[in-house]
Amino acid sequence: MAVAGEDPAGLAGCYDVTGFDSEGLSYSGALCITVLGNRLYELTWTQMEEDEGLVVYKGRGVSVGDDLFAVWSEDGSEYDCYLHLFDIDIGDGTLNGLRVSVNGATSSQTATREGSHTSFDWSEPGQLAGSYVLEGSNETIGEHLEVIHIQIEDDDAYSFRWLGGVDLEGVGVREDNAVVVVANPVGQMSGTCGSITYTKSADNRNLVGTFYTPDSLRGATPRRRGEETATARE
Repeated sequence: MAVAGEDPAGLAGCYDVTGFDSEGLSYSGALCITVLGNRLYELTWTQMEEDEGLVVYKGRGVSVGDDLFAVWSEDGSEYDCYLHLFDIDIGDGTLNGLRVSVNGATSSQTATREGSHTSFDWSEPGQLAGSYVLEGSNETIGEHLEVIHIQIEDDDAYSFRWLGGVDLEGVGVREDNAVVVVANPVGQMSGTCGSITYTKSADNRNLVGTFYTPDSLRGATPRRRGEETATARE
């Protein structure tokens, strides 16, 4: 059983899930969340999908307050997927955060903007675009990060590319002073992984989630985001 310090938001357990994916197709199934360490979780979805039947997905996530941020891919996939959860220093635009891999690796990283820059107007989109030098807790973090602003309706969205170590490419959206990025190795099919964010409902019984893949966020599917509700089992 998890102790309070490992699962402060009380997320661990099994849930019944229903939802719609970015293609507009419905699904239902189960989600089990297991504590791996302090605020770090393993997620397993078993669900029945309209087009594929029974499918199992695996994921890893990290909690921030009552929210859970996770990355997922289909169980048994040869591909790896990564969640990058950055806090933004609004003074100099430095990105500080975590990288969590579906296959289990977790590391810290800091991205420091290269060159001179003026003050940022965070009320305007596109402020994260630029080149960054990377530092991290292991050598796979890479050496450089290139961030390009992309136009996606009302989202302040970006494409990301990590160079050196394991070369990665991904997309992410800034929300206030944070940015969540889902990424995969360069050349890997971008539809093989995705990011989901859960927020606890007011009664603490449900987890309400929205999710996307790099393709859906770029508008390559009918809906940019899927929606999921996870109801705790008694």
